[in-house]
Amino acid sequence: MFTSGPPGGASGGASSSTNNGDGTGAGGAESPAGGHASSRTRGARAAHDAAREEAAASATAAEQAATARETARATRDARARTEEAAACREQEQRARAEAERLRVEREAHHAREAREAEAAQAAADAAAEAARQRAVDAQGRQGPATQPQFPEPAVPNLGGRRPESADEYGYSWAAIDFISIEDCVVNPCSMLEDVPSQYTSAYAKVYVDIFSYISGRNAAGDEAGVVRGLKWFLAADGILLRRPSRGGHLGASATNQRFCEWGEDGDMGSLIYDWRKDCHAAWERQRDTKGEGTVPSELKRVKSSLDLMHKGELSACQKQLLLQGLHNPNDPDIHRQLLDLHPPRQRAVPAAAPPSAARLSVNLRETFRKAKRLKLKAPGPSGSRNEYLRVLAMEHEDLRARLVIGLYEDFAARLINGDLPSWFVVAWTSARLVAL
Repeated sequence: MFTSGPPGGASGGASSSTNNGDGTGAGGAESPAGGHASSRTRGARAAHDAAREEAAASATAAEQAATARETARATRDARARTEEAAACREQEQRARAEAERLRVEREAHHAREAREAEAAQAAADAAAEAARQRAVDAQGRQGPATQPQFPEPAVPNLGGRRPESADEYGYSWAAIDFISIEDCVVNPCSMLEDVPSQYTSAYAKVYVDIFSYISGRNAAGDEAGVVRGLKWFLAADGILLRRPSRGGHLGASATNQRFCEWGEDGDMGSLIYDWRKDCHAAWERQRDTKGEGTVPSELKRVKSSLDLMHKGELSACQKQLLLQGLHNPNDPDIHRQLLDLHPPRQRAVPAAAPPSAARLSVNLRETFRKAKRLKLKAPGPSGSRNEYLRVLAMEHEDLRARLVIGLYEDFAARLINGDLPSWFVVAWTSARLVAL
């Protein structure tokens, strides 16, 4: 509070009094009004501080409560996750245990089935063997097997004479119907030592055609057609790969013509006609030298021996030098020696093969591929050679030629399982006996 003095201001020397704000003036005196105001101020300040502290305490308590709630919630979530993970692990363990139980039961079931199947197979094998033995005994009581008879060739409607031209044989597969089984098996012609390289695929396709024809005729129940196809099989090598009567370009042209005439669209009658004409000439040549045996000249034996020696065949070279020619089989002493090589059978062959539920199969590719070459050895009656079989085992580029091995294996399986005629077995397994 200020008090005013006399006019004139501060220069007049008047004094003033100042309120210090705590109810006392500058001179230290306290007024009643000032004291009351100071007390109110202190009270308000204390109340304000108390309120502020209370608010801070409330905020701290609220924050602590929120933190506690968050901690409790996090604890609950963690516990829930832990319990869920434990439940999942327990479920997985139960699932694995169940799977293991099922696996053990399944293996035990399979093992039991395998034992039962093995026992059933053993029983079936025993029954089959007993049936086979009974069949063998029954066949033994029926007597030995007899030599099967070859089918008779067709009789041409030519007044009793043989066909004298290619046209009379016809152009189809039936052209071979006029040829006997013996003529299909026994080939007197000289044969090529190997299939010419330009005809390897064509040669393979020839046998594909033959096997396909036999299978088709068999499926149709055409017995005559099956015989026709088997005759083509026996005679095919002699028809196609006999050595041409002339060498050089003309001989190569003759071989090429044979492969061109082969097939359903070819000229099968010309193939048969030319083959039979060459066979007739070969038989005539053999008749001219037959009877007293043949003894090669010394010059011929030396020349052949030198050729064998250059090829590394020393054993064959020695045999050629010592060769005394072919003996006359009509000589009684020679005939007896030949018979001694094949004594009578001590036990008769059953009339039929024993029954069997199992079928045999063969794999021929490697057998044919590794077949020993016969260039220095004489072939069998048909003239077929291992060199020809090696051609069938080649990897041909022609897709149809590639079928030959599979078809040959099927054909061989039919043979060994007894599905082919018995006369064919005799014909195909025929051998040539030469008196050296």
